[in-house]
Amino acid sequence: MDLKKYDEKLVRVKTDYNEVFEGYCVYNDREYNEFEFGINEESLFLQGYIIIKKSEIEEISIIKEYSSPYGLAEEIIVEDGIDIIEDVVEYDETFLSRILNCIKEKEKKQKLNIDYERLNKIIKRIEK
Repeated sequence: MDLKKYDEKLVRVKTDYNEVFEGYCVYNDREYNEFEFGINEESLFLQGYIIIKKSEIEEISIIKEYSSPYGLAEEIIVEDGIDIIEDVVEYDETFLSRILNCIKEKEKKQKLNIDYERLNKIIKRIEK
């Protein structure tokens, strides 16, 4: 499996844990991963936060558009908190709408532990 061909593409990845992620990815080679993360293999970096190692990938395909307003990657980002949300949005502000969709939907079911004042500041900074 040649992960380089998925660099800067919108992909759907199924892991060997039966997780399905959709997102824009960046290819990370073995040397970069070893230096940055202590991972001794190639990976894809999805949505500016999720690292999927080559050995974890069961299926992968390039897609033309997302299949839903948010997905597992955004759920993980939201669960990990406002610091991660801010890092991801600063990495690529186009992820903001999917993160906000996730927050909106999750708030219907449960109270989230999110600093909304800080989130609003992040949104205003991006809108400028």
